[in-house]
Amino acid sequence: MTALASGLGVESYVFNRLGPGQSRLGPTQERWFADLRRRVASSAVSNLLRDSLLSGALSRLTGEGIEFILLKGAALRLLRPELAGRFQTDVDLLLRRPDLERAEEILADCGFGLDESSRSRAAALETHFHLGYERDGAAVELHWSIDRSTPDGFLEALWDRSETVARDGRSWRILSPEHRLLFGCLHLSRHAFYYGLRWLADLALELPENPATLERFEADARGWPQRAVRVPLWALRAFGDPAAAVFPSDLFEAGTVERSVLQDLLFHLLMGEGWHGLPGWRGEKAMRTWLFSDRPLLPLLAETSGSGLSQRFQAWRGRRVLEEETT
Repeated sequence: MTALASGLGVESYVFNRLGPGQSRLGPTQERWFADLRRRVASSAVSNLLRDSLLSGALSRLTGEGIEFILLKGAALRLLRPELAGRFQTDVDLLLRRPDLERAEEILADCGFGLDESSRSRAAALETHFHLGYERDGAAVELHWSIDRSTPDGFLEALWDRSETVARDGRSWRILSPEHRLLFGCLHLSRHAFYYGLRWLADLALELPENPATLERFEADARGWPQRAVRVPLWALRAFGDPAAAVFPSDLFEAGTVERSVLQDLLFHLLMGEGWHGLPGWRGEKAMRTWLFSDRPLLPLLAETSGSGLSQRFQAWRGRRVLEEETT
């Protein structure tokens, strides 16, 4: 269990959920919980060390008039101190595009090197939306957008509605609640839910608490691929998050069979597993295509998997029908 939580990067969430009940644990469970506590503490220390290594560079950016917005885990830890031990590999910053080159110069001057292991800088500028820099194990990503393309006026609204949070004697800029929710949905969908349990847990913390936030979210979401925005929220509802009940069950168009397949497939993808003989990476490929298109899911899965999926799916459906009849 600990290895699974570690592999998925959700130790802090498991620890926070089980912490109040630790006094009722038996000896074996106590040892397991102590190991979990050590892992969360180790992540907290790693976060502090990375923050310390990045502090000088971030101060330089601010001092030279380059504004940035903290994204993802860095913003979440600011808002929720209880997640100090949330597993995190880098710090993501959103810059205005005209500031990118100057920000790169400052990072290079601070000893950070460009990471071109997955794509060259030229390719990233042409087809992507962020660049990675690293120094002594501390990584920072410079984003100039939140996806490969954005609706007209969206980035301007994102900056206009951003908020500031005071921590450690300085102010940090983060996204507005509705934009954190939208960004979380798009990020999870861009990764096709694969090994995405940590990001789904993050998203659950961003669910709106007031109607005004929900109204602004709905307005901003209209310009984005609807499956990519709606399916993560539907997944939270389908997996039993009570706060997700604010969203209707018919968030997107899909038949009964497709929804049944989708929920089972998403569970396996979130856990980084294959699905009925379909390797995880193939499921990820099919899911990403489905989320950002209007194509039906079942033909995509069959197309991606090759032979054998139809028989495995029919067997799975037979088991599901039997379970429904007996309950």
